[in-house]
Amino acid sequence: MKRKFILNGLHCSTCASKIENAIKMHKDFNNVEYYFATSSLIVFTNLSEKESINIIDKIVKIYEQGVSVISANESKFTMEINKPLLFRISISLILFILALTINIFNEISVIILMLAYFIIGYDILLRSIKDLLGGRLFDENFLMTIATIGAIGIKEYHEAVAVMLFYTIWSFNKFNTCS
Repeated sequence: MKRKFILNGLHCSTCASKIENAIKMHKDFNNVEYYFATSSLIVFTNLSEKESINIIDKIVKIYEQGVSVISANESKFTMEINKPLLFRISISLILFILALTINIFNEISVIILMLAYFIIGYDILLRSIKDLLGGRLFDENFLMTIATIGAIGIKEYHEAVAVMLFYTIWSFNKFNTCS
């Protein structure tokens, strides 16, 4: 029976490929196809939907912790907005605007910008370190980290915060809206 699932929150194309290959290797799934652009996983199986979700979820968690497996039939109704992330985006955006408006006091604006940077980007920085230690280079988290640390290195603090904010807003919009 053909089953379709949504892998909600899967940002890494390398991880997606590994997950797809691991599911292909599982004895209960045939003709496995994952479409990164739509986060859709299609499998053929004789398992129930619940059994399929449980197995796929276990495989997904090996490669990517923050991903949830949802039945495509229910995805439009079960996807919830990530409120803590929305709060972090809001706080960082307010701090970013505040720092730009009080740019006269350079030291204070740098402190505010760095606070905004760590509020919005701590999870990306941690994922980048985790991926680096796991031997996965050049995913979007690593590239965002390098770009923003480079901006900080040349004292373009507002640039580092802006890049992290725009990337997080893009991710939030892409993975928290129903299509």
